[in-house]
Amino acid sequence: MIAGQEVYVFSNDPEDNLYNVRFTYVGQGGGDYRIQTTIATGRIFEYAAPQNGIQQGAYSPVVQLVAPNKLQMALFDAEYKPGEKTNITTELAFSNADANLFSSMNDNNNTGFAGNIDLDQQISDGAWKLSGIIGYEFVYKYFKTVERFRNVEFQRDWDILNMEGTQHFLTTGLDLAHATKGKVLYRYGHLDFGDNFNGNRHTVAVRLHLDSTRIYSDASYLKSHAATYKTSFIRSYNTALHSFGKKWIGVKFNSEHNERIDRVSQRLSPTSHKFIEYEGYFGIGDTAKVFSEIGYNRSKTDSVRINSLQQVNKANTWFLRSKLIDTKLANLAAYINYRTVDREDRKDEILNSRLSYGQQLFNNAISLQTVYETNSGSIPQQEYSYVEVDTGMGYYTWIDYNNNGIQELDEFEVANFQDEADYVRILLPTINFIRTNQNKFSQAVTINASQWANSEGLRKTMSHFINQSSVLFDGKRLRNNGRFN
Repeated sequence: MIAGQEVYVFSNDPEDNLYNVRFTYVGQGGGDYRIQTTIATGRIFEYAAPQNGIQQGAYSPVVQLVAPNKLQMALFDAEYKPGEKTNITTELAFSNADANLFSSMNDNNNTGFAGNIDLDQQISDGAWKLSGIIGYEFVYKYFKTVERFRNVEFQRDWDILNMEGTQHFLTTGLDLAHATKGKVLYRYGHLDFGDNFNGNRHTVAVRLHLDSTRIYSDASYLKSHAATYKTSFIRSYNTALHSFGKKWIGVKFNSEHNERIDRVSQRLSPTSHKFIEYEGYFGIGDTAKVFSEIGYNRSKTDSVRINSLQQVNKANTWFLRSKLIDTKLANLAAYINYRTVDREDRKDEILNSRLSYGQQLFNNAISLQTVYETNSGSIPQQEYSYVEVDTGMGYYTWIDYNNNGIQELDEFEVANFQDEADYVRILLPTINFIRTNQNKFSQAVTINASQWANSEGLRKTMSHFINQSSVLFDGKRLRNNGRFN
């Protein structure tokens, strides 16, 4: 008992009343326990008493039970074409979702329905065809689906934190399309979640193929108001590519500018951001055979500091993509990406490359494949625990070196005898990452004598066998100074 509260305390004393307690992460300030330390058999939690009625921990000794549930759906869709240039479609859906078949509590919110109607009208019928669309979608707040019907970027596109409530979604737009030159699309959308969210979004998409020039563009502008915040979100992704003979040149411009402001404090949310990216590249050859492409990319990222968007890093990237040999007997490809990132406290240099060479010898009897790679990145920092299993079924044994009765990580050794192997090592999930440099070299040799299938004697026998040998050297080291060498 602590301050009149019954709590759980870690103990390995067999004289105590011992319980096997499982803790669940409930968010900081949502529980009364926190991680004290990590030992071989797992994490040890300690009680953190509330202060001024505010919980100080992030874990609780609770486990969510999964109740039997039910989800039923019925769909109806129809299509009507009053003329050659007009098309009307509609769809209705009904759902019956019970989150707990053992309970009748809140059964009044089991049923829901949704529907939409869309009108597509062709306006002009020339080389460039112009058509207009308008659609309305209604989704009741208790409607449930088996699979998502929104695209995976829907919440980010609309910058929505809370999608609860009845939805009203109005869309309208114009499509200008040419059979060979591409199309230009404009869309306006109005999304309403009652008091939770109200937003207007304009999008433009361009896909043009003008002789030797191709232009791709996706841009959007969002203005929204939610219960606790308001957002202005501008995005633009653009690419232009021009080909002349077996050469090509291209440019890219990408940017995002998101400002989410708290409606009470009038301060920028930490999720607000801004970035601008430029890229140019030049290539020569045939991308299906032999080619080389070089390019340069520059980007700048801003984040929230002192209630304003300020630069946090800028990056410069030089890259090379090439296929230098491409024949029936040999192939050679190279990729190199060198990147520098300037931050306030350090400068990182990152080199990612891959060199791949393949060779066929003696009428494909011997195949060689050589790959060399370098990578600069981050890998999860491994944390593990030891779990006791049946005798002889494990790989490790525990030796209590300091005789304190606590299984510590440095007290587990590989068992010398099978009857001592009582533990296995289990990797734990982690959110901690460490920066590393990696060098990898692999060599594979395949011997295939199948071309001797019609021969006699020893060659005939060898034709039934294939031998494949490979060797791999893989080394990783910490990247402490932000450099790749």
